[in-house]
Amino acid sequence: MLIKKLQFSDSSYLKSFLIIFSLVIAISFLGIINFTQAKSFNDLQFEKLEIADSLKEIQIGLMNRKSLCSDCGMLFILPIEGKTAFWMKNTYIPLDILFISKNGEVITIHENAQPLNELNRYWPKRNAKYVLEVNAGYSQKHNINEGEFFNIDKLFEQSRK
Repeated sequence: MLIKKLQFSDSSYLKSFLIIFSLVIAISFLGIINFTQAKSFNDLQFEKLEIADSLKEIQIGLMNRKSLCSDCGMLFILPIEGKTAFWMKNTYIPLDILFISKNGEVITIHENAQPLNELNRYWPKRNAKYVLEVNAGYSQKHNINEGEFFNIDKLFEQSRK
């Protein structure tokens, strides 16, 4: 008798399964759990996007600049994908620092990194190949979140404007 109650064909187990399945579907439609690939940022337009790909350019970055236009930024191309820390030494502009994987996934966002702070180090949660520095508030203004994707090729295209 006990074995019969554990069979999947038993109506109470079938009802439980259907209830759980329905809840999972409902939750995914409400956006609480996202089962689809995150949105991509193919349409972000930068007025000017600078590329830093040499060791010297990566080390200097946005240091000693007093301003950055609202739709400008700098894309760092790291020599190897890894966990590289960034800091705000000699950087006068508050920034959002976005760490991006080689496939374009935003893996870490540090919002509003404070100018001239040499103590804090900003690290990615996982290995990153690219780092995008933009004005503080840019990520929130454009609704950019961790887990979403950039089209890296389109970013490179914009840097050639």
